[in-house]
Amino acid sequence: MEDGTLILLLICGLFVFALVFCAIVVKIRRWLDDIKIVRMEMLRADDWDEYVEWRREYRVLLLSLIPGLNPERIERIRHYFKRRRKRKTKR
Repeated sequence: MEDGTLILLLICGLFVFALVFCAIVVKIRRWLDDIKIVRMEMLRADDWDEYVEWRREYRVLLLSLIPGLNPERIERIRHYFKRRRKRKTKR
């Protein structure tokens, strides 16, 4: 390979790395903003039921940072374990 080709590949690689890094930073920043909003709403809850809803939303947001988990999958997992716990207590 020539030196010019190597330098061009290196520049392209750094550019792609910078784009991926910026995308990760933007995602984490949005996630932190959402967390802050939900925590603020938890503090402002009028009654216990509203507080429980916001706490559930807070847990979903915390787990949603894990790659591959979206709110629907988190709810299915939570529902599965909740059902198992109820089955154990009935026996």
